[in-house]
Amino acid sequence: MTRRKSFRQNLHEKGSKRVRGQISASQLRLVPKKSRAKAEMLFSVLGACDGVKGNEFNFICPFCDADNSAGHLHVNFHKSKAVCHRCGYGAGNLVKVFQDLNIEEPEVYVTAITRDTKTFLDDIWQKDIDEKGAEKVELPKGYTVLSVNSTCPISKIFLGYLRYVRRMTDSEISSIPIGYTLQGEFSGRLIFPVYMHGKLVYYTSRAVISGAPKARHPKIDRRSVLYGIDWLLSTDHIYLVEGIFDTMAYRNSSLALFSHHIRAEQAGILRKLNPKEVTVSFDSDVTKDHIYKTCKYLSQQLESTISFMEFEDGDPFDYRHRIDYYISRRIVYDKQRDIRNRLQNAFEKSAQRRNKN
Repeated sequence: MTRRKSFRQNLHEKGSKRVRGQISASQLRLVPKKSRAKAEMLFSVLGACDGVKGNEFNFICPFCDADNSAGHLHVNFHKSKAVCHRCGYGAGNLVKVFQDLNIEEPEVYVTAITRDTKTFLDDIWQKDIDEKGAEKVELPKGYTVLSVNSTCPISKIFLGYLRYVRRMTDSEISSIPIGYTLQGEFSGRLIFPVYMHGKLVYYTSRAVISGAPKARHPKIDRRSVLYGIDWLLSTDHIYLVEGIFDTMAYRNSSLALFSHHIRAEQAGILRKLNPKEVTVSFDSDVTKDHIYKTCKYLSQQLESTISFMEFEDGDPFDYRHRIDYYISRRIVYDKQRDIRNRLQNAFEKSAQRRNKN
């Protein structure tokens, strides 16, 4: 039986001519849009793939030894990872694959994947946000500013929600931009405008009637949005929270993500602020495992000290009158402690499964 020559052997043999592959339209649809430049590049270098299984594209491995038949290099464009089980090659980032192959990346690839973060932030933060905020983002139709001194019966209904349901004081209500509307998609909702560099870049809403969806967001890109950035008194210590109400617990030193997932663009803005410490302060319903993953990601993206806080029940806003106590008990993220916690959680889950059986 004739043994198949490896990719490396074919590549380096004198006079060999390797046919370059081209990704088909059906295969390209299986790749995330942000990774299609990488996919087209790999197909042009490694040739046509031998097959697709799930999210993995199987190529002839270029890293197997020339003396052995080549295995498959399994490439997952969703996770940006590659592995060959025959030779043991692995890459946690597809950029490493290009580097190991000594391939000169095309300009589109360099621009999309490896360009300097500061330049990227300048483009996104100043040009994209400022221009979109000035020209495209508008508050909902019928938006009315909510004042604690208003005598309007409708305003008093919204003020009653903030005072008696959310337990906010008049000074807390006056400390943030807030309004309401009775028209359109956001009718009967509180509206919270979001400003960055003095420009309106986003807004969110909150229902005051029970039974309605609690939060409703406009169809506006919020990947680069951080609520509260214009009111930071200091960037030495920044607290990351989920919602607008949670920012009131930390007295002008917190940023709201509008989620418990931090996006790459938001992490880039944090890197630009260069804080000494960043504390993750999510609601109590967020799992410890997710908090550890967030801290791990921030430790890779920032040079700051990373810490996190834990609450028994509720969110930081519920504990705003005792927040100094919880700040003093915050836990500094440590990679080794993270590994121990993950192992402990795995053992506990395994024990629970055994007990059920």
